[in-house]
Amino acid sequence: MVAQKLMLIVNPNSGKNGMKLHLQDIIVLFHSHGWEVTVFPTLKAGDATDYARERYGDFDLVVCCGGDGTLNEVITGMMQQPLPLQLGYIPVGTANDLATTLHLKKTPVAAAADILAGHKFVHDIGCFNDRFFTYIAAFGTFSDISYSTSQTMKRSLGKMAYILQAVMKVGDIRARHVTVTIDGEVIDDDFVLGAVMNSTSFAGVFRLKEEEIKLDDGIFEVLLIKPPKNPIELTKIMDQLLHKTYDSNFVSLYHGREIKIHTEEETSWCLDGELGGSYQDVTIMPSERQMVFCAGK
Repeated sequence: MVAQKLMLIVNPNSGKNGMKLHLQDIIVLFHSHGWEVTVFPTLKAGDATDYARERYGDFDLVVCCGGDGTLNEVITGMMQQPLPLQLGYIPVGTANDLATTLHLKKTPVAAAADILAGHKFVHDIGCFNDRFFTYIAAFGTFSDISYSTSQTMKRSLGKMAYILQAVMKVGDIRARHVTVTIDGEVIDDDFVLGAVMNSTSFAGVFRLKEEEIKLDDGIFEVLLIKPPKNPIELTKIMDQLLHKTYDSNFVSLYHGREIKIHTEEETSWCLDGELGGSYQDVTIMPSERQMVFCAGK
């Protein structure tokens, strides 16, 4: 019997260097189930995209081992080829927002075992102008927590690093005048944060209600937060986010398929927890192709 070929793309620096401790066990596990494993370690940003784009057609399955940013790179590479989109994900980052949404196991070997279990489910992929994202595209205060928090702080403090970074940003809240068009409905106002999501978790801190989210329906959730005028209003906003209350004067949640966002000046965006560039106009919609995740959900 010919062994099936597995492409294992690994970010050795994700999380608290967890992959360095578990990589051998994962390879042995896949090998014992008939998979011939080839490891592709990332050395710099963009490597995972290059590996996936250039080589994944040579394998029967691609498995990504890393954080949400590494996963975004792998999916970006896969989307550039007209081949079936099927992927296993072993989350070893710090926030692991997508893994939280998908209820994936956070222990690498257990996550690998779930991939072997053969369960599959479909997940939308978002188009952001000419780029792709898996679970979030966001701008404004708190949107850059994932990539602006140092790797040293993430490794030593875990999710607490994101909370501390959020607290440090409270004094740096800045409102932007934004025009948001959701399936033709126009919202024109000042906002401190806007997030287009297909996930229940954001930056390892913020949460949406699971009943609000369906991952394969081609619909995004759009979270908009207005600027607080004083510390009391800021406290209310944080309390509403903590308790998942989105129908207030400050925090609103919308649903839509095509989202267009215009800001009066170029604004920095976060895509899947990583720096996504600066834009004045963006169009967000679901890709015609969906990703099939192999996992134990």
